[in-house]
Amino acid sequence: MLNILNKHIENDLSFLKDKKLLVCVSGGVDSMVLLNLLHKMNFKIGVAHCNFKLRNKESDNDSLFVKNICKTSSIPFFSKDFDINIPKHSVQMSARKLRYEWFYQLLEIYEYDFILTAHHLNDSIETFLINLIRSTGIDGLTGIKSVNNKVIRPLLYFNKSQIMDYAIDNKIQWREDSSNKKNDYLRNKIRNKLVPVLNDIDSDFINNFSNTIDRLKDSSLILRKHTEKFKSLHFKENNDKMRERWDANGDDTDDTDDTDDTDQYEEYKEFKFSDNLGNKVFSIEKKYEIEDFVYEEGSDEGMFGNEIEVFMDSI
Repeated sequence: MLNILNKHIENDLSFLKDKKLLVCVSGGVDSMVLLNLLHKMNFKIGVAHCNFKLRNKESDNDSLFVKNICKTSSIPFFSKDFDINIPKHSVQMSARKLRYEWFYQLLEIYEYDFILTAHHLNDSIETFLINLIRSTGIDGLTGIKSVNNKVIRPLLYFNKSQIMDYAIDNKIQWREDSSNKKNDYLRNKIRNKLVPVLNDIDSDFINNFSNTIDRLKDSSLILRKHTEKFKSLHFKENNDKMRERWDANGDDTDDTDDTDDTDQYEEYKEFKFSDNLGNKVFSIEKKYEIEDFVYEEGSDEGMFGNEIEVFMDSI
């Protein structure tokens, strides 16, 4: 796994070389494996750990565990306790906002270059299924992004079994999050109930699904390029008629950092189009809907999927 990750970084994430990396670590097996790999590869790393105290003493013990690991390995350790006194249905969104504000503060104060999370292939498949259930467009079916601005997910190349095998073979210690076994959230239901059934149907389900997601990413890229080309040739954007709306939607999953959330962002743009004679005018409203939810077994970050709906009305 170490050699594969090294090659993956050289080929696809070479910009990480010689950069300061802030690794989000919950203490779970995924984030502990990521930390171990990066440490062996001699990256300049620091660790960020959030404690939302949603599991009381268990959360405190997670924080102490990560702190001791970093101390033993002489890795800079940053932790923050959060107190969220808000209704349960709003916890995930508030926690996400708080932790990302803090992560980016750390980047600025201590001059880190990127935030690294421990999302893996199984997480991406779960994301696909969540978006499929909730209704989405093609981008919502492409899983989790490997690179999203300053957030990088180097383990998306690996599935959960590979991560577990590496942890066991290398005698890596980790903490178990008791909430992962509960089916209170959609992601946990998919992980604990649906995915095992799909694996029973086809033992190679994970790899097959990974190939499907790769094809959908290619299709999405082709569609996006053609859409942008068509728009640039035939549409004139009216910047005076733009409105934005944030629409929050809860009911998401909880995982190793005790948080998860769903945000929906909708942006409307109006375009005008006329034929070559100039006597026929159409209006087009382009609707972007982005479902952004956060999950991570090792830190916390999210993925973005969008769907496009185009409406044409004669005026």
